[in-house]
Amino acid sequence: MLSNEEVIQQKFQRIVALKIERVAVWSGPIGALVFFVGFWPIGHLMPVISPSASAAQIAEFWGHHTGQIQAGLFVCLLANVLWAPFFSLMPIRVARSEGRWGVLALMQALACISVWTGFMLTEFWAITASFRPQRAPEITQTIVDLFYLPFVGGGEFTMVQVIPLGIVAFIDQSKPRTFPRWYGYYCGWYLLLILPSLTLFFFKSGPLSYNGLIAFWLPAGLFGIWLMTTVYVLIKAMKTEEADIIESLTPAVELAVESDVH
Repeated sequence: MLSNEEVIQQKFQRIVALKIERVAVWSGPIGALVFFVGFWPIGHLMPVISPSASAAQIAEFWGHHTGQIQAGLFVCLLANVLWAPFFSLMPIRVARSEGRWGVLALMQALACISVWTGFMLTEFWAITASFRPQRAPEITQTIVDLFYLPFVGGGEFTMVQVIPLGIVAFIDQSKPRTFPRWYGYYCGWYLLLILPSLTLFFFKSGPLSYNGLIAFWLPAGLFGIWLMTTVYVLIKAMKTEEADIIESLTPAVELAVESDVH
């Protein structure tokens, strides 16, 4: 049985851990903001060039904006560094809610690794496309497709991440619970809404092409909303847990003080 001092020490350690986790949570939206700045205002990669554009048009765009694209992608790579704490935290919170390192937690870990690695690899494809602007236009076109197709069409990785979050919201065993039930329903609707975007590989124009409304703009907007919703859920759970710990510490500290006095 733990002594009163050991119980107090454990609770203080958990408070410190929660503060570290809170920093990790905010690294998600901060990383997303940095990525957005690098991708759009600096890199000029939005709006996305049409997949129906000719090889000459694509090569001209990437050759004309070489410096801006490379600078923007450098910023995007820095965003990956910021995302690392967020993606490291997610499987830990799922495991806590699941009650063990079970299938859902490991599925979340696999998805986080895949999403983080996928972003980095596609960014390197884009850097490769801009590295030698004097190459044959057809080669640049191919490399740009290698960038945009997995970058925009990587929704299956997001699905693998969101599915365990949706499920664990209904079986959450953590006290206080991390994921409320409404978050599980929200994840389900999010998955349904991004599902059509996975068909972008069949289209070179229209709303389902990789620069289209359904394939790109809608999932991008929904991802931003999902990210901030997830941050809200996690921060609220952490604040509640920290408040409960502080409340439970009061009698333990009073007992420790009385023991020292006597």
